[in-house]
Amino acid sequence: MGSMTQASGSAEPPPPVLPAPPVLPPPSASELEDLELSRRDGLTAPLNGWSVWNSTGDANSFHHYQPDHVGHEIWVRDLDRMAVVLGSTQTADVLNPGIVDLDFEVCRRRSGGGLVHLDTSQDVWIDVLLPVSSPLWHADVGRSFHWLGDVWAALLADLVPDALVSAHRGPNQGSGRILCFAGLGHGEVTVDGRKVVGLSQRRTRQWARLQCAIVQHWPADDLFFLLRGLDEDSRAPDPRSVLAGLRPEQSAIDRLHLITRFLEAVTRRTPHEIAE
Repeated sequence: MGSMTQASGSAEPPPPVLPAPPVLPPPSASELEDLELSRRDGLTAPLNGWSVWNSTGDANSFHHYQPDHVGHEIWVRDLDRMAVVLGSTQTADVLNPGIVDLDFEVCRRRSGGGLVHLDTSQDVWIDVLLPVSSPLWHADVGRSFHWLGDVWAALLADLVPDALVSAHRGPNQGSGRILCFAGLGHGEVTVDGRKVVGLSQRRTRQWARLQCAIVQHWPADDLFFLLRGLDEDSRAPDPRSVLAGLRPEQSAIDRLHLITRFLEAVTRRTPHEIAE
């Protein structure tokens, strides 16, 4: 049998697959200790049983911070740079390697769900901490979001005139395990059918940490660049087709005003009054 020769005009080999961008490792013990001291010094005196902690810094250490004991607390985090936060089970393979050339923090949170893009200028990140003894605690993880989603829905209905605002009930929908705002889970809030409030949760034996991300402007083109494999992987939603954030014709809500109104909505009632 004669030797086989390569046919002329054969296709060129595919380009090499670039490695996934690096994800920040868990913070050091000293970084976590700094957060613990900041929280102890920064927590406000309780108002109707609620204390508030405002802090500024990175996303990675804040996601990993895990106090031993908490009261009824609200944590407001201002980021010092843009962040792409992966869900607890996601790998960086979903990201475009070119992200390393941008000033993004790439980290992983300890709660479930999909990727979240956080913009320092408009997006809001607020966590609500509940001790296991709280009347707002619920053994059913899904139902435990409902009261919080109702607070956000009532607030946004007041701040976005003539909009249809709804807090989701029922099973998860969409592709939220890949891209958080491409899905809809318990308590998450839509404005005119577009997801604006995303929720996730982390639990220990002592407390639950309900994490809220509020996105007013959906960065569809930015996310299309940040995610790779959209053409090859049919499971990955195209961010340009995701209905999230306020409609373009709706005025953005001042970020500080939105935070203030949320704090007022929660702290004006005790946890028992909210649970009733």
